[in-house]
Amino acid sequence: METKTVVFPGIDVKGINDNLVHFMRSSLDATYKAVNMTQDIGIQIFKNVLESGKQIQTEMTKIVDVMAENTKKGTEEYKRICEEGLKTVESIYS
Repeated sequence: METKTVVFPGIDVKGINDNLVHFMRSSLDATYKAVNMTQDIGIQIFKNVLESGKQIQTEMTKIVDVMAENTKKGTEEYKRICEEGLKTVESIYS
């Protein structure tokens, strides 16, 4: 199947594509930041609860640490997948 490029006189298609990729990058960066902030707040809440219950502190600390490690790994995996997708989009529009 042959792909044809449509040229619109007076329209900067390359500029539009660059702006699209920039917008996608900004959106992903904002998402990563929001996810990390949410995770940090959740972890801090758990740690604050631990301070009020000393008898379960050791076990809960382990659970929070595992949760923190897993959420960070999940975020990194999500970011890696999005980065790969964005590279694909950039290669299409570049």
